[in-house]
Amino acid sequence: MVGIVLLVMFFTTLMFHLGFPEAIAKIVLKIAKCPKCVTFWVVLITTLWLKCEWWVSIGLSFLMGYCSLWLSLVFALLTNIYNQLWEKLNNKN
Repeated sequence: MVGIVLLVMFFTTLMFHLGFPEAIAKIVLKIAKCPKCVTFWVVLITTLWLKCEWWVSIGLSFLMGYCSLWLSLVFALLTNIYNQLWEKLNNKN
């Protein structure tokens, strides 16, 4: 047990020394800015965790990523409608 803990500590420190966590953070931040990308990866990980076959997981991930684009457009439209109604209500007062 002590040997495993020492190895984990050693490799974690080495990863930080080499800048590995910063490189991962840059990639994750790029992915996090895109709803399609986040949806793709979350669906992929979830379906694999639920023990779906890999080809089904990939197919569903692409399909849900595409659907998230349309859902984002619907949310943007609803936000626009809400903002217009809010302005009308505030202008009447």
